[in-house]
Amino acid sequence: MKYVNMIMKSIDYIEENLMHELKVQYLCKIAGYSEYHFHRIFKATVGFTVSEYIRKRRLTKASQLLLETRLSIFNVAINCGYNSTENFARSFKKEHGITPLEHRNLRNSLHLHNAFKMNLEKTLDIQPELIYFPGITINCFVYETNIKNRHNDIPRFWNRYQKQHKSDDMINTYDYGWLETVSSYEYRYWIGSKVNISSNALTVPEGWYLKFITPQADAYTFVEMIHQTWDYIYQYMDDNKIIQRGSFAFERYIEASRTYTEEIYIPVEEVKDDK
Repeated sequence: MKYVNMIMKSIDYIEENLMHELKVQYLCKIAGYSEYHFHRIFKATVGFTVSEYIRKRRLTKASQLLLETRLSIFNVAINCGYNSTENFARSFKKEHGITPLEHRNLRNSLHLHNAFKMNLEKTLDIQPELIYFPGITINCFVYETNIKNRHNDIPRFWNRYQKQHKSDDMINTYDYGWLETVSSYEYRYWIGSKVNISSNALTVPEGWYLKFITPQADAYTFVEMIHQTWDYIYQYMDDNKIIQRGSFAFERYIEASRTYTEEIYIPVEEVKDDK
């Protein structure tokens, strides 16, 4: 695992110098690899290219500064390695679908990326509750995505929804999200609540559901924890021979609660007990 230790040296340098110019040639020198091998090993280890990792880490740091300090947008940009407010705002909006100022005002949850670390991920252990859900009709806004982009798109859809369709009288109401499969490649993501004004009505049927609650997170790890919980749910259902009933597996959350946990409901058809 020597290569991991060498890549971690380059990551440590990146983390200490996010506000400065970062040249790949110097990172290669720190890791002790040629540029070709460095790029290959870095992506295999971290999951992102070097430039993607630097961009995501800078934007994560920017989110923290926007929410936790009163620094101007310009000073946030400079502290995160951007040479102008315009370049920073453009990069931030491309990544998250909203501007830095909108994020500061809305204080919404973004898909952020903490510094890469090895062997620190804890195994989830979530025990669901079997409940009877009475069903609900919600008024939704519908967004298009696909199998390749859905993980990045869905947080952006929530940001757009909070910005465009969430009014003051809706702050303490549940918002619901549901991923509809259109084809083997195409998806639609529905977001709404009981009090939205929209022509897209979605009726979630009554029945028995397994209710999962995502582990406690914070503003910077919430979206990633949701992804991890969905992965855990599918493995849990497979391990316990649980069959999903229909397609209406949904999630709901009150953004203004700032609890950074959400409820995930899976309609269940059958539970097989081999004991």
